[in-house]
Amino acid sequence: FLAIWVLLTWGQQLFAAIFQGLQRYVLLSVLSALVPIILGILTVVFVVLCDTGLSGALVTRLAAGLIVTALAAWFLRGFISAPRASYREEWPTIKQALVPAAFMTASITLLISFDKLFVRNFLPPDDSGGLGAIVTLGQIPMWFLLPLVTILLPMVSAEHAAGADVSRWLTQA
Repeated sequence: FLAIWVLLTWGQQLFAAIFQGLQRYVLLSVLSALVPIILGILTVVFVVLCDTGLSGALVTRLAAGLIVTALAAWFLRGFISAPRASYREEWPTIKQALVPAAFMTASITLLISFDKLFVRNFLPPDDSGGLGAIVTLGQIPMWFLLPLVTILLPMVSAEHAAGADVSRWLTQA
């Protein structure tokens, strides 16, 4: 179950990166805002009405992720089926960034999954508050970096692709 959840979270991050690259921030925001709404509805259905307890809560999280990922894929169907450009010249740079980017994505996925699943649900009350605070405080740097990743990097990519000088963007970053 956890492996499916990690793969699903990875897919959501991939679709979010594609939305950012396409500069579809409104759609990305709408899909992000839908997650708690879908979670609330499915929680009422599986946990309250069907009285399935913890297994219903886990199924709720998985189902909400699947629904949002399916919606994202549906909105990106034109992009997914579009012809691909060759990245042969950029491949050495991509290879250098691949391991650090994969490590960061896996770390964030595991951190968020660990916090939501174990810290908030299974630790004793004396332990979960402190660990929850540490996890929350550990996410503060991510909130400083998210504007750079979601807004600045797609703009720099567009400028670079057009052949413009990007040094001023690096200074602002």
